[in-house]
Amino acid sequence: MTKFLCPMTDGGITKQFGGSHWGVDYGWVKTINAPVMAIADGVVVDNFYSASCGYSLVIKHPTEKGWRFATFIHLNKAAEPKIGDNVKQGDVVGYRGNTGKSNGPHLHFGLTSETKKEYYWNIVKELAINPHPLMCKSA
Repeated sequence: MTKFLCPMTDGGITKQFGGSHWGVDYGWVKTINAPVMAIADGVVVDNFYSASCGYSLVIKHPTEKGWRFATFIHLNKAAEPKIGDNVKQGDVVGYRGNTGKSNGPHLHFGLTSETKKEYYWNIVKELAINPHPLMCKSA
């Protein structure tokens, strides 16, 4: 079973997965620029800005049964890794922010179930799972 790192080392979980909330929020702290880390080795499949998500990044992680897609939303600026870049577990891939429809500094982190489907944006909501039980404590 693939072991994932927690994407943040500070801030704690401030909103759990469930209902219409398809991810976990880390933060609501004063420090906007805390580092956000890759949870496992993978490849960047999306790096974008939208009015609702702000600056965001999606990383595809190989597993024993296909892939998982990790989403990092409300980053403070465009993430350094670009589409097609490989990342290693623990690499800093962005910084916590307050962009898009956000009410304070935090990271909205999402994870999909294992799938063999190729990435497209709606997959992160359609296959969303609670990432917290799969996370290690921290890097």
